[in-house]
Amino acid sequence: MILGGACDFDCKAANDLMIQIPDGFYRPLFPERDPDLKEEIPALPVPVSSFLLDKFPVTVSEYIDFLSINKKWRKSIIPSIYADSLYLNNWEFDLEPGDLVNKKSPVTYVSWFSAKAYCAWKGKRLPTIAEWEYAASETPIEKILKWYSKPASEILPDVGLTFKNKFGTFDLHGIIWEWVLDFNSDLINEESRNGTEIERSMFCGGSSAGSSRPEDYAAFMRLAFRSSLNAKYTVSNLGFRCAK
Repeated sequence: MILGGACDFDCKAANDLMIQIPDGFYRPLFPERDPDLKEEIPALPVPVSSFLLDKFPVTVSEYIDFLSINKKWRKSIIPSIYADSLYLNNWEFDLEPGDLVNKKSPVTYVSWFSAKAYCAWKGKRLPTIAEWEYAASETPIEKILKWYSKPASEILPDVGLTFKNKFGTFDLHGIIWEWVLDFNSDLINEESRNGTEIERSMFCGGSSAGSSRPEDYAAFMRLAFRSSLNAKYTVSNLGFRCAK
């Protein structure tokens, strides 16, 4: 199901189009730890309730619209607590990216804070890990790894040019990585939620032991990438889309 009127990629409101993702299940890579019994609980499928997901990643053009109204998120004045020094690094000016940035491509060099603010401005939110992984789960691992193995293009292509998955969403794989609401929750165990320790074993070469999908190397790469992030980080191939 698609919500919103017809719109081609020249339209700035491309993400007024949202896809209804049906109820389903997401299987985490690793088991949970029972805080009372001090033992692991097998990784069981996690129910994912139906939700809406943007059909495309948020584009540069759409982000310009956001910045034109929400001035505090412009690159010249954004507080350093909300984004690192590379925020919108490939843009020339606050509201004009310049000739080396394709306005129809996904916006990148955005922090988790700014992505979250954009979604709130649209009356939406970032998808959770479970929602994003479930929505993106139908892509063959071989196709994802082929994309992962290629260097990112200096000028990103238009949204909507990669394959469409069975739900009708584009570009979940094939152009950029995407922020999720709980990006750093995978590595926090029950015993460390009130502290700073994370589950270090997930970084190790033997981390596939006990995994529910040891063959899904692409999922391990996404987990490792998310775990390396801080909410203020900005990366050349990291953007976002909204959920609701």
